[in-house]
Amino acid sequence: MGFIVAEGLQFLDQFAKRKTQVISALGMLMLWYLAAFSSPVHNLDYGTYQYQYTIMPIEPPSAWHFEKGYSYLGILFSKMGFSYQTYRSFLCLVAIIALYIGVRRFTQNVSLFAGIYGATVFLLDATQLRNFVMISIVVLAISFLQEVTPKNVIVSVLLILISAQFHSLGYLFLLAVILRMLPFSFLYKYAMGFVGFSIGLILLINIVGVRNILKLAGTILAVVSSRGNLASKVSHQYGDGSVLIRYVAVAVSTLAAFLLIWLLYKVVAMSATPVLQNQFQLLYSVILMAVITLPTLSLADDYSRIPRSIFLFVIIAVAAYYEHSTEIQLTKMRSLVTVLVIIVCAMNGFSHLYMWGTAFRGSLLYLLQLA
Repeated sequence: MGFIVAEGLQFLDQFAKRKTQVISALGMLMLWYLAAFSSPVHNLDYGTYQYQYTIMPIEPPSAWHFEKGYSYLGILFSKMGFSYQTYRSFLCLVAIIALYIGVRRFTQNVSLFAGIYGATVFLLDATQLRNFVMISIVVLAISFLQEVTPKNVIVSVLLILISAQFHSLGYLFLLAVILRMLPFSFLYKYAMGFVGFSIGLILLINIVGVRNILKLAGTILAVVSSRGNLASKVSHQYGDGSVLIRYVAVAVSTLAAFLLIWLLYKVVAMSATPVLQNQFQLLYSVILMAVITLPTLSLADDYSRIPRSIFLFVIIAVAAYYEHSTEIQLTKMRSLVTVLVIIVCAMNGFSHLYMWGTAFRGSLLYLLQLA
């Protein structure tokens, strides 16, 4: 009798796990569908992507508007006779697969990740396709740093370099590799010092002047980037300043997300397994980048892509925390942590949707295919 009961419980456990995996896969497939088949009329970037897809095959590389990896792949699809919609669907599928694998390497709780991502910043990535591909590959790249070995570091760096061929901000995540290799005790102990550093850098930018800083940055990026016109773009589009209220909204929500991860690691470190502690150390190191790079928001709204992309690692941390919540010895604070998670996710979702203005917010129902 005991054997039958044990077998029955094992079957139910396996069934529950398979059910969770199916729900996770369906959630990610839904995100793929919304991004791949986004409205050509109401997606603010769709027309630009479609137009560039048609003219890239007849333009010299020096005239390409986007990164070389994205451009070469687009030209290949175009010469094979595929439409832009087919190319877009393929890129979104690659992004979703990379993202799914990357998240699964951190946690089995992919359904929660998909739910929070879809309810917060996903629609921005559904619009800004290259950013979506880039951050999806970056998530996969960072997942290899859970165990720091020469092989894993090389794989991570190579994947990050590949991601940068779709959006140049991918290069920034090389900083995550550096931070991961630093002593975690240092990064955690001086968390508030990094916050102070960011504030000081913001003051420096305002003293030296945005244009002078961007002129130097554009010169450097022109040498290292795969995007031919990046120097000019940085000097102009990425130097138009940021609206103060938008800047403050994103900055506050980013700092709140960082403090949440600081708190979650403190909770995890008390009772969780060494494996989970190690994961949170890695996630903390990556999310610290959002604090370090906050001063770029004073240059232009476009740089809000950085904390927005890093927010995906906040979602991964939340999903991992709830997957192992029963293992963590937390009684009175459990409800408080949940409230903080909800507040932080809501803040980040709202601030980033607000950052991109009324035209984007007007497209949301169309992006969800509800209008």
